[in-house]
Amino acid sequence: MRQCSEQIRGGAKKPQPNRGGDCLRFSVPKWSLFGLPPVISTLIATIVGVQIAFFLLIFINPLWGTTLYATLVLDPRAVLQQGQVWRLLTYALVHDLSGPMHLLFNAISLAVLGPALEDMWGTKGLLRFTFATVLGGGVSVCLAYMLGLTHASVVGASAAAMGMLTAFGIVFPKHQFLLWGLVAVTGRQLIGIAVAIELLYVLLPTNISTAAHVGGMITAAMIITKPWRNWRARLVSLLQRNQS
Repeated sequence: MRQCSEQIRGGAKKPQPNRGGDCLRFSVPKWSLFGLPPVISTLIATIVGVQIAFFLLIFINPLWGTTLYATLVLDPRAVLQQGQVWRLLTYALVHDLSGPMHLLFNAISLAVLGPALEDMWGTKGLLRFTFATVLGGGVSVCLAYMLGLTHASVVGASAAAMGMLTAFGIVFPKHQFLLWGLVAVTGRQLIGIAVAIELLYVLLPTNISTAAHVGGMITAAMIITKPWRNWRARLVSLLQRNQS
């Protein structure tokens, strides 16, 4: 994402995001991680810190480390049959321990897509949004389990990352940035690319949780578009059309 050269330091009045222009302006707080806003800085620092902590804990005491790790992952059977509902949220804190790419992808996604949303919604708004998309992803995984579509446990903040991608595409549909630093795409095109990739995940044998991704995306879309707004007026209008 290309940033404007004029950034507002902590304490100054924040400008409104430029939705239709070539760049987005967001405030840079006095304390932040690599100049990122507070919530995004905290989210990235948390998932990276948790990953490092588990590496150390498993190295020091493999039994304790693996046991604690197993209590945080999203196991849909444990949620539905044993009532371990905390897993619907804690799975976003832990990532694949076999390599850094899972964590790296989610951290970069949060860093690229999150600042503009945090500047627009504020810290509390983005926190609520992140909480909702993580929960939506977890519920989606459990629904997929109930339908017999998946039985695997899930880890990672991908539901939040995909939720932010969806929100960014809806709120800034014409804004352009370089995808992977190579291809210029708009926010609207970014959503289309994400949907196409998720369809490939469904068709190809992978260990990626499409259910969590889709759950985060649907939750984000509902938060942004608010389809329940004015539903009564729409229902009355539909009934009137049928009567006429």
